[in-house]
Amino acid sequence: MKDSEDLKKAVESLGGEFELIRELGRGATAVVYLLRDHALDRDLAMKVIRTALSGDEEGLARLQREARLVAQLMHPNIVKLFGTHRLSDGSLALLMEHVPGRNLKEVLRQEGALSIPNTIKVLKDIGSALAYAHRRRIVHRDVKPENIYIDEEVGAARLADFGVARSWDQDARLTVPGASLGTPAYMSPEQIDGKNVDGRTDVYSLGLVGYEMLLGHHPWEGENVFTIIFRQKNEELPIEPLGLADAPALARTLEKALAKDPGGRPESAEAFLQELSEEGVRPRPTSSRTNFGVGIATGTGQAPGHADVEGVLAPVDWSTVEPAEGQAQSVAHESSSDAEAGPSIPPSQPLGVRPKRRWGPILGMSAAVVAAGSFGVYQLLPLGVGASDPGDFAPIQTSTSPPAPEERPQPEDLIAGPPPGLVMAAGTPTEGLVGSLIELRAQVRGDGGLPLVDTLVLFQVEEGAGSVGSPEARTDAEGMVVVEVLLPDSPSVTLVLGRVAGAEGLEARFELTSHPGPPQNLTPLGGDQQDGFPGEPLPDFLGVRIEDEFGNPLPEIQVRFEVLQGGGQVGPELIRTDGVGRAFTRWTLGSSEGTQWVTASIPDVEGALFTFQATAGAVPQPEPEEAVEEVAEPDSLPPAPPAPDPVVVVARTFAVGGSHVCHISGGRTSCRGANDRGQGGEGSLGGLIGMTAGVSHGCGLNAEGEAWCWGANESGQLGDGTTMDSRSGAVVDTETRFSVLAAGLSHTCGLGPGGVASCWGRNVGGQLGDGSRADHIRPGPVGGSRSFHDIVAGWNHSCGLVAGDRAFCWGSNSEGQLGDGFRVDRLVPTPVPGNFRALAAGANHTCGIRGDDVFCWGDNSFGQLGDGTTDSRLSPVRVTDLPSPPLVLATGAVHTCALLRDRSAFCWGQNLHGQLGNGTTENQSTPVRVSGDLEFITIFAGGGVTCGFAQDGSEYCWGFNQSGQLGDGSRTNRSSPVAVRRNVP
Repeated sequence: MKDSEDLKKAVESLGGEFELIRELGRGATAVVYLLRDHALDRDLAMKVIRTALSGDEEGLARLQREARLVAQLMHPNIVKLFGTHRLSDGSLALLMEHVPGRNLKEVLRQEGALSIPNTIKVLKDIGSALAYAHRRRIVHRDVKPENIYIDEEVGAARLADFGVARSWDQDARLTVPGASLGTPAYMSPEQIDGKNVDGRTDVYSLGLVGYEMLLGHHPWEGENVFTIIFRQKNEELPIEPLGLADAPALARTLEKALAKDPGGRPESAEAFLQELSEEGVRPRPTSSRTNFGVGIATGTGQAPGHADVEGVLAPVDWSTVEPAEGQAQSVAHESSSDAEAGPSIPPSQPLGVRPKRRWGPILGMSAAVVAAGSFGVYQLLPLGVGASDPGDFAPIQTSTSPPAPEERPQPEDLIAGPPPGLVMAAGTPTEGLVGSLIELRAQVRGDGGLPLVDTLVLFQVEEGAGSVGSPEARTDAEGMVVVEVLLPDSPSVTLVLGRVAGAEGLEARFELTSHPGPPQNLTPLGGDQQDGFPGEPLPDFLGVRIEDEFGNPLPEIQVRFEVLQGGGQVGPELIRTDGVGRAFTRWTLGSSEGTQWVTASIPDVEGALFTFQATAGAVPQPEPEEAVEEVAEPDSLPPAPPAPDPVVVVARTFAVGGSHVCHISGGRTSCRGANDRGQGGEGSLGGLIGMTAGVSHGCGLNAEGEAWCWGANESGQLGDGTTMDSRSGAVVDTETRFSVLAAGLSHTCGLGPGGVASCWGRNVGGQLGDGSRADHIRPGPVGGSRSFHDIVAGWNHSCGLVAGDRAFCWGSNSEGQLGDGFRVDRLVPTPVPGNFRALAAGANHTCGIRGDDVFCWGDNSFGQLGDGTTDSRLSPVRVTDLPSPPLVLATGAVHTCALLRDRSAFCWGQNLHGQLGNGTTENQSTPVRVSGDLEFITIFAGGGVTCGFAQDGSEYCWGFNQSGQLGDGSRTNRSSPVAVRRNVP
């Protein structure tokens, strides 16, 4: 990054009081050094951004934003940033607090999994830091073990590196268009997609860190980046392996935090902490003051709430610690700037000894905030808890000046009398239907619980999507104010902040919950327009979703399924919707041929009705066998073995995987790029003439149609009867010979004699097409007995073409990638509207050539469908602005390319790595031409890479190149085509 002499000169430019001690660590863009500040007699950490970024205005703007954000965050669990400096060589240096100890990644690597108590302690420390940031509407976006430091002096976990943080309300244009800043292994699904993020993104990352602490390693350790991204978006992490039977609150909290849908997670880190608490109470915020506890106030190196014992962290239950003999119990008076501070300990308090807390009747609510002002002493009772009758309380003596230490009110004194301040009035509803108006009534009380008249109270929505009708109101003769709150259109919590004008720090928060309304809509989820045989069950479930008028799903609503015509039966007939408003049933057709109907309805709700239709066709009869005269063979001759059915292998000599590229040349197979799972095929397989590449595995065919596979095999995608990775290649365990193969994320499919499709490997989405979701480590037939002439594989779905160019797809359908108009997984092939002469499948989208146009369907987060939008499509939609008819289609994970009749190549979709080849890294929702005026004879794509062969046979590639998969001899991403060096493996 820079030699020692240059660095020394750069540091000297800061001033003579700074001394460079040693390097602490380095990453892709920065090096961190230990620096001695002699003027203040302290150690600092200096993060020096590499010189190559010095001219990057976007990067510098983001770093300056980091400085502004972190400078605002003064919290004991956040590493402090003291300032920024431009060094003499143009580099940018961030001067930060030096945290003695290791980061969490080092702890896990050296010591393995943490205990449940230590895991909870780290989660609470980092959750407290994030809650503090979230209340200021700042989201971190890069919570990971490397950014969590275990402060060995004070025994606390501390969060560092807000380098990609931003305000929830801030314009996000400083980030790269389409980029997902952060670390893929800890990103939330919405962050991976480049969507707007809020505190729930940090909650997801923190949940994943908690999972890793208990497991001892990352759940997808060793996977490549594309596999991790896919699993982050699509695969739920099971909680059972963590062994949390004795910690149900922790198990429940992690399960919610790791929900793929942000709506299923705690809405902020504060809500995460509340879930984590076994008592289910809102956690007590920690102080934002620099002298928040004994360790910092006295310089002893001991933080409140921690003991210096063996292990990483050990919490101390202060409720069991009695005060030292003769030590007074006291509570400090807080100013408005200390509104989040808890009781502090006088400097004379012996280390490790703290007064026993006696919270009495307020156990289970947020900490009281005490303020001295013109109204006397006030106690704020947020969230509407506390008594409502002033007559139930004894008065509290007021004072306009701070009392002497021995006269300061004790905790039990503060809670024994009436609660002066702002409190919710009795009878105020704390919940209501979505979209409804409720009246929030509050009372302002003074000394002795007496109401304060004509006092101005200000209201605002602090969290949530609700709205306040009037931002201010004055108290009446009873000290009451009334404000209307419009609850949001979706089930959620709205936090309303009320504060008394002119009394700084005098405020209270009121939590209002909106619940779904009555059932209004019944929406089909799948199962309509199926074909089957009389008297047999249909392959797909009938499914509906029940919603209120705003589209919120309703659980526990009764749905009735009834046969309308054609006989047959459904079961169950009466079923309640699940937690997300869905109800499913099976339909067995009646005994007659023709059209049959089943209705789904909500009892007692008029108009909530849908009719499913199915067609029962004739059961195919086997052709009669011709009588053959038996001729006895001589006893001396054994019977001849049956000849295998012939297949004609399609020669496919090039394939692009997730982060590797394979090709056949001179009868030998070789691969370049990533090889962490053996996908590079050690030993160069010979004799193959057709091949395919999955995300982390590859497969090939010899001239006889025998299949070989190599690479990752955790789900049996190599088909050899095991789940062991293979670097040298394994023979697929089957008698079937194949003409063509297709590989997805963790599954493989092939076409055998007569076009019969077989698949093997992972089957969680039904991508093997056999009617089940069970994985298979050997090939098994796809249901339906169709004869396919081509087959392709997406990451978790498969598609094929039959006679007449009819397309069928099966497997995962979460984004509509099957093109049948629904989001319901299909366990057997289901038809796609329209005829296609070629297909290509990406991670969660599919494209096909129909006539002179390209049509795409499925996920469209980055514009990979090419229709000018980023809206997902459940049915085929035409790609716009292609200047010439298409010849060849190629799909990567989230981008698409087409070779046109004029031999030009056009691409669209995600372009973060330059995989569109137009010289930029900006996503495109309509096709853009690949730069260079090259004329191609064919193109290929996979992961974040695109390749093509020019008319003279030269190979060009562009896009992601971290593993050298472009073959240009570098690891630099390319946004324009670069020639592949033939001598690069």
